[in-house]
Amino acid sequence: MEFIKSYPFPFDTDLIKKDCLGKSGVYIVVNNITKDCYVGSAVSKTDKHNRLYIRFRNHFFNTSKSSNIHLRRATIKYGKHSFSFHILAFDIPDNILGLESYYIDKLKPKYNILQSAINSAGYKHTEETKEKMRLTYSEERRIQIGNLNLNKELSQKTKELISDNMKLRHKAGKVNMDSFKQSRSKPTSVYDCNGNLLSQYRSAKEIQKDYPVDYRTIRRHLKNGEPIKKLGIIVKYNL
Repeated sequence: MEFIKSYPFPFDTDLIKKDCLGKSGVYIVVNNITKDCYVGSAVSKTDKHNRLYIRFRNHFFNTSKSSNIHLRRATIKYGKHSFSFHILAFDIPDNILGLESYYIDKLKPKYNILQSAINSAGYKHTEETKEKMRLTYSEERRIQIGNLNLNKELSQKTKELISDNMKLRHKAGKVNMDSFKQSRSKPTSVYDCNGNLLSQYRSAKEIQKDYPVDYRTIRRHLKNGEPIKKLGIIVKYNL
């Protein structure tokens, strides 16, 4: 594949900053060991903005601000020296999401949690991949969440599965049963912007384990009901 610009490790940050200043485009981060990749985009609305450079910095130097958990884990596992950064296309802001969708569909990047992009009036991502769901839930938790969403009473067998699992985790030192029972935190769920359930947590604060967002932001969006745009998610207390 041909790239408009390529930046191997060690990264010339000054050159990337210069090349991307004031430009909008689609980029790709490639793991040179596994050949897996991540496709993203950024829009600079003025000549002084440099959103592509900021995205590059977040992926490799400010990883706590990177919204992609798979790429973040990969850079930790393999080291940033194993990656390269490339520009797939520069274009006007109105064309960027369309280009990003084109490249995601063409390349099927493994590190992209969500496999599509939508218009700028919405949010970038529309659905969670099966891999993400496998990482998030155990089988008994899937059953529990599905039944809760359908307003159905859990079967006795399901209750026993959940109870047995919690006891095993407790014995392994993973769960403090007393604190779990006494907790006053409200169970909280994370949805994509189409209303599909992605994850469920015992409290809003636990969302921070899987998503790079501070607790104040989570609380604010729980109150106003608006999506967290940079992550393409909606957070709600369970009813």
